[in-house]
Formats: sequence, structure tokens, C-alpha cells
Amino acid sequence: MRRYRGIALVILVVLATASIVWGTVPGDQNGDNIISQSELLNAENLSKDAKITEDQLEEIRHIREAYPRTLVDAINRTIMIYKPVKRIVVLGAFTPEAMRILNASDKIVGVDTSIAALTDLYPEAGKLPTVGKWNEPDIEAIIKLEPDTVLTYGGTPSQDVEEKLKASNIQMLRLNFYSEIAPQSLEKLGYALEKEKEAKEYIDFVNKYLDIIKSRTEKLSDAEKPKVFVESWKPYYTQTIGDSVDLACRCAGGSNIAVNFEGRQLDPEWVIEQNPDIILKYVSSENAGYSITNSSKLAAIRDEILNRKELATVAAVENKNVHLFCTELMYLRGFVGTIYFAKWFHPDLFEDLDVQAIHQEYMTKFMGPDYDLKEHGIFVFPPQEVS
Repeated sequence: MRRYRGIALVILVVLATASIVWGTVPGDQNGDNIISQSELLNAENLSKDAKITEDQLEEIRHIREAYPRTLVDAINRTIMIYKPVKRIVVLGAFTPEAMRILNASDKIVGVDTSIAALTDLYPEAGKLPTVGKWNEPDIEAIIKLEPDTVLTYGGTPSQDVEEKLKASNIQMLRLNFYSEIAPQSLEKLGYALEKEKEAKEYIDFVNKYLDIIKSRTEKLSDAEKPKVFVESWKPYYTQTIGDSVDLACRCAGGSNIAVNFEGRQLDPEWVIEQNPDIILKYVSSENAGYSITNSSKLAAIRDEILNRKELATVAAVENKNVHLFCTELMYLRGFVGTIYFAKWFHPDLFEDLDVQAIHQEYMTKFMGPDYDLKEHGIFVFPPQEVS
């Protein structure tokens, strides 16, 4: 008999709760997405009458105390978050790393196809539903997963995609996680997810090394800074002022020859005239990164640059000062890429920094204990000599 009374009580509570009409924010009655004092008192009365559970009341109290949360996104919009974010779809290969740093991977309910393929780095990603390409996601697939938020980069996907998701009460949070911008963006994401402590740990770790680099390079004269030609995805396509590699290059004490260049496609003759001391080549995750174990493609890419007839008299080629680095080292691990640059630009000045050990420390601390960089990954080429 007691068993049946218990079941009956549960049914009554569920029926009572089902009759309460709230907006998208629990406890909000007038649709402004903010819990007022009177709405909190109403929720407390509903709890006393067993019309909502104690857990529901605690959630409303928490929302009243901690929300809304306001931040400025990557495209300079003010974003309001009105309730705890519990379900997230992530777009872009480096958003899962941001979630991992914040110990918030359990909130991810869907990924794009590029993330799903990175099973070496994100084993859990292969088990999650996919929502199409990171820059052209399947809107219906996202809606079906009922996320609170879609985390993506500043420029993609399109505004049209965002508007369609907004119609289903799905918010898009646009943040960029590259180079020196990464700590700032991680701080914003940590605030959005109530993971401020975890964000601070990352920021403190990164800034410790960036501060070391800046304290040494800021004293250099222009004459002491090597001239650097940064080549991106295709020959003579470069990175200019404010781009991720440009930021890292200048922080590391280099002088990007294209910093004031209009556009990104350079004329080979112009590059020859600048006579760069160092050439940096940006390579994709298909050729370098945590999942790569064979350096033959990287060697071929470097040889192609060294064998360009038009560059034969350029200092960087004559001295074989051509370095390849992977995409992974320009995002949340951008500080690692910056350390590599600093050691290439000023080997004597940064002889004391063991970049492989620092990279491993980061992976163990923020990505987990199962990542051994001695067993996995090729991130630069030629390999950095052990300090």
C-alpha cells in the first residue's frame, strides 16, 4: 500500500509541475528571461505547495543570483546568457579543446564532422552525433539535439544559420581561440559556463610563458629582430597584421615582412627584395599535429621551398632557416607556437626554455594524463633539438 501511495504522490507532483507555464528560463513568468524577486517568491510558494521540486527551486535561486551574464563576443556583440548552459554543440576543430580546458566536455551533445574525425585527440567525439560541416552545419540536426548554445568561431557559420537557430531558442556564441586572443576568449567562455576557476588556471599558465618571452623581446631593437616571411596554405600567401601567426611572430621578437602589406598574396619578386632571414610555413592538420606520426610529407613541403629557384639567394634559404609548424600551435596552444618561434628567432636568448617539456606539461594539465607527446604527434619540422 505504501508503494502505491508513493507512486500516487509522484504523479501528483508531476501533474502539478506540468501545469506551470514558464518561459525559456525556469521561474520566469513575464517572459523577460530574468528572475525578479517576486518571481522567486512565487517559486518558493510553489515549492511549499509541492508544485515544483526542491531541485527546481534551487535552480531558480541560482539563476536569480548568477544571471544574466553579459559578455562581448568575437564580432563585438554584447551577448546575454540568461540561464546555465547545459547542452552545447561545438563547431570548429579547436572548440573541444576549449571545453576540455574548462572541464566542461560533458556539456557537448554534438560536433561537426571535422571534430568527429579527430579521435586521437578527442576520443569521445567519435561517439557524439554529428551536425555537418563546421562552416555549413545542418541546422535541423542541431535543432534535433536541443542544445542551449552553439559554440563556434567569429566568422562562421553565416548569420543566416544563426538566425534560424535563434528562432528555436538556440543561442550562438562566437569566440576566436587563436594566438594571443585565446586567453581572453577562454576567460569569456569560462564566465559563460561558470568555469571561471578553470579558465584562470589556463590563463595563468599561458601568461607565465608569454610574459617570459615578452620581457626579453621587448628590449630588442628593430635591427636585432630577424625578418620573417610567413607563408600560409599556398605559395606566397601570407599573414598580415593582426593575423594569428603575425601576432605570435612579433611577440617572439620577429619582424613580419608583410605586416603592412595590403592583401595576402605576395609577389615572389617582392619577397626576394625583402630578403627574409627566416621562412615560416603554416601547415594543416593533415600534415602535422597530434595524429601525425610520419614526417615525410613535411620534409617534402620544406624541400619544395628550399628548392624554389627564385629563392635561391634569399638568406633564409641559403641558411636553411625554413621552419614548418602546425595549425594546433596557433590556437589555444598558440603560446607553444610562440615559444618555438622565439627559439628559432633568438636561440641564445631562449636556450633555457624546453618547449617540448612545456607542451607536454600543458597536455597533461589541461587535456588529460593520456597524452604522451613522445609517442604521438609531429608539430614542427625540422624537429626542435632537445634543450
